[in-house]
Amino acid sequence: TKPFSKTAIWALSAFRFISVFVLSFLLLNPLLKTTVSESEKAHVVVAVDNSQSIVLNKDSSFFENQFRSDLDNFFTKLQDRYQVEKLVFGGEVSELQSADSLNFSDPYTNHQAVIENVDETHGYSNLGALIVASDGLTNEGRNPLYYQKTNNFPIYTVGMGDSSRQRDVLIRKVRHNDLAFLGNTFPVEVMASANDFEGNDVKVEITQNGNVLKSKTFSVS
Repeated sequence: TKPFSKTAIWALSAFRFISVFVLSFLLLNPLLKTTVSESEKAHVVVAVDNSQSIVLNKDSSFFENQFRSDLDNFFTKLQDRYQVEKLVFGGEVSELQSADSLNFSDPYTNHQAVIENVDETHGYSNLGALIVASDGLTNEGRNPLYYQKTNNFPIYTVGMGDSSRQRDVLIRKVRHNDLAFLGNTFPVEVMASANDFEGNDVKVEITQNGNVLKSKTFSVS
């Protein structure tokens, strides 16, 4: 038999080494991990109030004319950094096709429906924020302050409508003990404020189940 040349011997040795190495590697059950990174713009939802109350004030000419153009400019700037979804709402929530479609004719305002809609439809999206442009007046649905969101996203507001302070009396803060024992008395501090009530008397009551526990009248100066 004709002996193998040195080149053939080296080739066969290399082939054998590679075969043994590959078989040994496969017997170890190697885990191959592939990581794919994909970046996308944060999602921002903008909801605009289309109710009648928006134009029932001294700023009505602005909202009937200039506001739509300003809103388009706002959307354009926002879309440079975010993926923007536009909504319009009154009694119901729908997609805002264009700023020119706003007519401020809806007799109802339901802020709960807006938050509920976004909360239910963006549970698994990269939602950065909800921006609500409204005058804050609501006449349908629950108070949005008491709506418990399922998803954790911030809500920002843009004030619309009459910006002047309204004649009103409100309770700003109530301070009390976090823990009280049955039968014991404990202090309650109520901080109230009034606007455009100078010279009038205001009565504040603390009640429980319809019974007046404490009552005090103070004069607004």
